[in-house]
Formats: sequence, C-alpha cells, structure tokens
Amino acid sequence: MDIAGATALVTGANRGIGAAFLDELVARGARKVYATARDPQTLEAARRRLGGAVIPLGLDVADERSIAAAAAAAPDVTLLVSNAGITALEPLASGEPATAQALMRTNALGPLDLMRAFAPRLIARGGGIVSILSVAALLPVASAPGYSASKAAAMMFAQGLRAELGPQGVAVTLVYPGFVDTSMSAAFPFPKTPPRQIAACALDGIAVGQANVFPDPFARLVEDAITTHGDRVLMDPHGLLADLVAGFLASQRRPAAVRRQD
Repeated sequence: MDIAGATALVTGANRGIGAAFLDELVARGARKVYATARDPQTLEAARRRLGGAVIPLGLDVADERSIAAAAAAAPDVTLLVSNAGITALEPLASGEPATAQALMRTNALGPLDLMRAFAPRLIARGGGIVSILSVAALLPVASAPGYSASKAAAMMFAQGLRAELGPQGVAVTLVYPGFVDTSMSAAFPFPKTPPRQIAACALDGIAVGQANVFPDPFARLVEDAITTHGDRVLMDPHGLLADLVAGFLASQRRPAAVRRQD
C-alpha cells in the first residue's frame, strides 16, 4: 500500500516505537495521523512538532469502550499501526494472576479488538495493518514469560486476521523487533536499535505487502534460528534464545573492523 496520502492510526504513540511511527509517517507524506495514547495530553508535543497532520486521540487498547469510541472518531483510517503494549518481569508460577491477565488484555486481546473494530473500514478502502510484536513471540524470554505469552497470542491473532482479511484486500504485516532503545527495554544492558529504524522497516514492509518483518540485527538472528533450529524452538527455546543473546553480545564486542568482515 502507498504510505503517501494514507490516513493512519498509531496506538501507544506518545513514546518509543509509537512516537517514531509519527515521525516516519509524516516524513513519508501520510495525509493524516491519529496519534493515540491513554492520555492524549502526552501527545501535544508531537502535534506541535509535526504540525496539523497529527491528531491526538485518547485510546486505551485494554478498554473495549475506548476502542469503539476511537473507531467512531477516526472513520477514515486506511493504515492501522497496533503498537501499544506493556511488559512485566514476573514469574508465572508465583506471580500475580492479575499481571498475566493485564498482559493478555493489553498485548493480545486489546489489539484483536482494535483490528476487528477497524476491519470493515480497511476492507472498504483496501487498507493495511501493521502489528508490532516482538521476538519474544517466537522464543520466550525467561525473565518475562507472561509478556512472551501475550505476544505469542497477539501473533496468532494477527496471523488469523491476515488469513481472513488478505483475500478481502487488507495487507497485514507482522513486525518482530529485538532490542530497541525504548523505556520498556531500559533495564536490559544490550546494544539497542533506534525506534525510528523499527518504524521505517515496518512501513517499508507494509508498502510492499511483506508478511513478516525482522527489523534489526538481533531480530534477524532469531529469524535465522527459527528456520534452521526448529527442534530447539520446540524443545529448548530458552536455551536457544540464551545462545543467540550470548552470540549477539560477543559480536557487538568485536572491533568494528572485524565486524565489517562478517
């Protein structure tokens, strides 16, 4: 689909990857961008910086009534960017049940409700959906099992919608970032990719109808691993992810001249 002239809606647009989508969409000539967050006042700085193309809009993806209100307020959307999410570093066996429920509500069920709410308009206009997931949807993170599960569920929902909506002219692109330089990953001492790169790769993908986007170096390591080590994906996913992280960090510690030869 053509980003220039599109009317987009971005969830979680007040920071991180969502905020980067606002910059990238405006730079690519989007006609209108509904920038959404639970508190629309947090979007005013982006509106002043980017101009009249950006329209702040309140939206809590964990609230069905809020989703319905946003769908009514933004009837002309042709590109839906489902980005908002939460994380939690908490075990499953001894963790709070409310934490797992909140992760599923915000990261999986909320995006599903959002995509369903906008699907009729996207079908009518031949639009598209970008679903921001995580490599944790493919290989579980030991310190954040609930987050990994919620992203895996979101992936399955998005894949299901792609199968249903694709024949009706709606492109659905799934994006699997690795380590991104956002507040959500601030506690992890890894080399991180700028959010703008994630947004740019995602929009490049939806523009050409790409099904899956692995937008950063670590994400591409995961992509390669799941295609070449299917047995470990099923039998030892935590060990596989640990090996990938160790290898990635070792490669980043090499001198720059050596890395360029790889």
